[in-house]
Amino acid sequence: MRYFTKSVFKEALACPTRLNYCNRSEYANQNVGDDFLEALAEGGFQVGELAKIYYEVPAANDLSGTNAEVVARTTELLQAENVTIAEAGFVFGRCFCRVDILKKTGSTIELIEVKAKSWGGLKDKFLSDRKSGDLPAGSVRGPIREYVYDVAFQKYVVT
Repeated sequence: MRYFTKSVFKEALACPTRLNYCNRSEYANQNVGDDFLEALAEGGFQVGELAKIYYEVPAANDLSGTNAEVVARTTELLQAENVTIAEAGFVFGRCFCRVDILKKTGSTIELIEVKAKSWGGLKDKFLSDRKSGDLPAGSVRGPIREYVYDVAFQKYVVT
């Protein structure tokens, strides 16, 4: 079964027509194999590994495998009262997502999304000061909006 993933969701937000082309081999991503983009991805990987150390994710809880294997292992690990999992997998209907870090304490679940993006507290603003297109003042600013949608999709699937 092909799942509606957060990557596909993000493509649809950028341009709904892209849904006709994503995950089809005849329209393969031309950026695969790009040395510059691979170097950027490596930086993101390093930040992800640092987050696993920071949140003390046991090696056994750093999940990999097929979607079905990851979902099964996530379900198994969530039986514990307290657990921290890296790359936990969830399915809801035809939606699938992987959570960078999931921390369960009792009945509370935290979704931790790891990004290799700098943020200048004085310079960068989370909310816009003025109306932009159809969005009113006080909306999440464009540069950070895709990250908010990313986490919103994960929250939808997990809950």
